[in-house]
Amino acid sequence: MLNKEKKVYVLLLIILTSCFVNVIISQDIKSSFDHYSFMDKLPRDYSYYLSHYNETVNIINDSSILWCDKEFPYWRFLVANVALLEPDSVIKQIWNAAYSNSPHSACGFYSFIFERSFDSGYLARSPIVYYYLHNEKPYFDSICDKLFSAYNQSIVEELKVIITDDHGRGVRDMNEAQFIRDSINQIKLAKIIKHIGKYPGRSVVGNNLDDVAWLVIQHAPLKYQERYLPLIIEAVNNKDLKPMYLAYTIDRINMFKELPQIYGTQYTFENEIKILYPVKNIDSVDLLRKSVGLGGLKEYLVENSIIIK
Repeated sequence: MLNKEKKVYVLLLIILTSCFVNVIISQDIKSSFDHYSFMDKLPRDYSYYLSHYNETVNIINDSSILWCDKEFPYWRFLVANVALLEPDSVIKQIWNAAYSNSPHSACGFYSFIFERSFDSGYLARSPIVYYYLHNEKPYFDSICDKLFSAYNQSIVEELKVIITDDHGRGVRDMNEAQFIRDSINQIKLAKIIKHIGKYPGRSVVGNNLDDVAWLVIQHAPLKYQERYLPLIIEAVNNKDLKPMYLAYTIDRINMFKELPQIYGTQYTFENEIKILYPVKNIDSVDLLRKSVGLGGLKEYLVENSIIIK
């Protein structure tokens, strides 16, 4: 990885050469894509990716930050090191660390690259990154294809239907029709869980659908939530689900039992005004929220127009 002296050297190299050349890149790599007009932007890109490096290295090395809050920083860190021409051995070391931290997320970000055209805004910023990832595609595919092949495609398709019926990622109309759909989804999920014996999280359906089962549980009656709470806890412990979802479920169960909530995620309505449901130890709740990957309570209240009564 880049040391301090090397960072300074890269910046000096950019400043000294940008007046004379448009591209700072070895000739053998340049020949592979020198016909792209946006290559003249490469000096600016070095500064751009050096800032990415500095922003993400501290996050990755901070043991107090949750694994799920390192997923995107790990990817940004890997891309920055590629753009800054770090050796392949270093890139693979970073990849292994990112994969160890969250395999489904690492492969998810990698797959995202190949769903975009070369001249998209995301990739055009650095042809070096695009070239490297395509050149090393057999290596990454050998890892990610094995991971993806373990996903249960029939459950993937079932959850795609369930999330459409649940409307949990959008605006839910709390009417009789939605309650009927919720009841049907609860029956479907119960069958899925009975079949696989665990929560259908990332290891079963990938990280794009890992929250679908949680949404069904969250929108279910108290007994249903309590029945599957242990599976949610197990999924969180196995990195199959982000910890913040567990916090929401614990708070929802407490609210149904008329007990104070722990993490400050739940609210009620009074005359169409959102009122924060009572929180146990509200003065120290931000520490608990941080421990499960949630932002500060004040910011949460402002973002969702919730008031404290």
